[in-house]
Amino acid sequence: MPSIRDVPERVRPDGLPTPFVRVIESQQQPISDDSIDTQTVPSAAEIVVALTSPDTSPTEFRQMILMAELTSFDESRAAIVRPFLQQYVVGHYSTEHRDEFIAVASAVRQSVASLSGTELPQVVCWLEANRKSPPAFEMEVVRSIRRKLAETPPDDTTGMEPLGDLLIDIFEGYSTPRMLPKRYCGATALDAAISLALLGGPRFSRLVEGLRRSQVGWFRSLVARQAEALRIDIMQGRWERIAAADRLAEVVVACEPTTETAE
Repeated sequence: MPSIRDVPERVRPDGLPTPFVRVIESQQQPISDDSIDTQTVPSAAEIVVALTSPDTSPTEFRQMILMAELTSFDESRAAIVRPFLQQYVVGHYSTEHRDEFIAVASAVRQSVASLSGTELPQVVCWLEANRKSPPAFEMEVVRSIRRKLAETPPDDTTGMEPLGDLLIDIFEGYSTPRMLPKRYCGATALDAAISLALLGGPRFSRLVEGLRRSQVGWFRSLVARQAEALRIDIMQGRWERIAAADRLAEVVVACEPTTETAE
């Protein structure tokens, strides 16, 4: 049976436009190596030794990064591993080799997950404009930021302005009719929008205004769906995050079609 991506847009059973489906697929598809044998994961101690040894080959180093994502580390070992993951990201983020980029994506996920909420601005340097990061790398970083903000929001947003500036620049750059259908761009814009709603701060009003002005109905619909789902999840179990839930509700309202945005 053909998958949904094989069905022409006009006969899709769900009625969703092609770009909508492509964004969902990009957002939900992990950049990972399915060939990893999860039955032979080395111990945490063995991974630390391999990552810190100058004698480890590039191939083995990449394998250890992937294995590290499947391993639980205590705080002391995690502190040892983190700099090596971050160094790998900085050194290989623009690689064109698939095996290296899979390791980069894994290192990104692990690095962001290990940060506290207030440490998140540390990743801003990965996406500075002068780096000219590949779209797939941007998507992985922003997706990881969104996941971190949803799981562990910062208690204090003081000092979070650089992160907010990065996210609004990404959202405004990619949420255009020309950029949204491109591979990775729509998913990155979507995750940036949800991240800004979770983060709050002075850039949130620009997000809301940008969504209200957007002429891309399928993108507004997609943002509204995910914002509402996350708002419900927060309201069901995270009462201390009522302000984030209120911002997500405001995003849903901003995505409603108006006479100016009707297509």
